[in-house]
This record gives sequence, structure tokens and C-alpha cells, in this order.
Amino acid sequence: FQAATEKIAKQLQHQLNEVQGKLDETNRSLNDFDAAKKKLSIENSDLLRQLEEAESQVSQLSKIKISLTTQLEDTKRLADEESSGWVEELTK
Repeated sequence: FQAATEKIAKQLQHQLNEVQGKLDETNRSLNDFDAAKKKLSIENSDLLRQLEEAESQVSQLSKIKISLTTQLEDTKRLADEESSGWVEELTK
């Protein structure tokens, strides 16, 4: 009876060791995944910041473009008016 009990105890100890090894491996994997998740979160935050900066620059450039387009149109209009006046003076 004692031999059978010891055999069962050894088998259970072996199973326990295997399960403990798998648990340790799973915990290591979990820690690796957690570290990767934190790294990706930091990268994501940085990319979001860069995106916000780029969107802000696009907005500023759009405003500058509108301003320059308006200035160009005004300059063209003035040039047309001046050239029309100049042509009228020449044809008199």
C-alpha cells in the first residue's frame, strides 16, 4: 500500500511540477505581452501627438494659402485696373 501511495505521490508531484512550469511560462509570456502593450501605448501616444501637430500645421498652412490667394487676387485686380487705365490714357 505504501509503495502505491508513494508512486501516486511522485506522479502527482511530477504533474504539479509540469503545471508549475507551464504557469511560470504563461506568466513570462503575460509579462512580455504587457511590456509590448505598454510600448505600443507609448508609440500610439507619440503618433497621436505627431498627428495633432501635423493637423495644426495643415490648418495654419490652409489659412496662409487663403490669405495669399486673396492677396494675389487683389494684386491681379489692381494690375488689371491700372493696365486698363494706362490703355485708356494711351488711346486718348
